[in-house]
Amino acid sequence: MEGRPEGLFQYVVRHIVGGRFCLHWPAQENDVRVVATRARLEEALASVAGEMDATEVSRARATDPTPRVSFGSLESFGGEVAVVEVLVFTRWGGPLRHTCTIGREFPHRFLGVEIETVAECACAITF
Repeated sequence: MEGRPEGLFQYVVRHIVGGRFCLHWPAQENDVRVVATRARLEEALASVAGEMDATEVSRARATDPTPRVSFGSLESFGGEVAVVEVLVFTRWGGPLRHTCTIGREFPHRFLGVEIETVAECACAITF
């Protein structure tokens, strides 16, 4: 990984979806998908057609799904950090933006994760 943008992106993706490794039905109902391209966003939106109103679909389409990695320093951490932004889609919550702050030096600790709802998806299941 060596602190490169590609490696940091992969590290965050593993953090988000790694817990799903070797799950069996119905445990796979946690349908989290990382969405990194416009085409994948459209596929995800098509998979929930009818479960999102037009306003929410427009909000989802207005977001840029491209992952972003930026570097800086965090005084409270006392060192260099990377901020990785990834769009995630789940049928249970719609598109969500995960913003992860990670220490740049090994062992690349997660210092914080913020999750922002981009658009609401009202799944058809009521508890």
